[in-house]
Amino acid sequence: MEQIEHEVYLSLGSNLGNREDNLRKAISSIASSYQVDAISSIYNSPPYEMQAESDFLNLCLKIKTKAPTEILLSDLQQIETSMGRIRIASNSYQSRVIDIDIIFYGTLIIESTTLQIPHAEYPKRKFVLIPLLEIAPDLIDPRNNQSVKQILENCSDPSNLSSYPENIHL
Repeated sequence: MEQIEHEVYLSLGSNLGNREDNLRKAISSIASSYQVDAISSIYNSPPYEMQAESDFLNLCLKIKTKAPTEILLSDLQQIETSMGRIRIASNSYQSRVIDIDIIFYGTLIIESTTLQIPHAEYPKRKFVLIPLLEIAPDLIDPRNNQSVKQILENCSDPSNLSSYPENIHL
């Protein structure tokens, strides 16, 4: 039986080291195993629900894959680790070289101890919603049947994002 190819949306962020270069390296690593179809602009955003010395650079990617969610998650975590991400068992957020989150995986809804798709926190985060809106304005959240645009309009995140002067191209 042939596996179905899924459209997957990822959110990437970095606030340690050369943030732009970190995003480029992560995208290059992702592109070595997955088909990257779209890259949003880069946005500078203040730390969200955490104290940090520097702002984040954030963007969203659209990829296509036939890989099961567990394999994709493992691959993305391996990229994070290879780039120097250190996971600390804590309920608080911390600065990081790279963070890669799966926001949507097709229309799947997954609630497990290791993975929640759609990502549970994305509706509260402008640093995900604004770049996601740029590359997928008509995307519908399968949990609530709302578009990314509708979710952004209802987002209470007070953060002010600014456009970053550089972009990353395929």
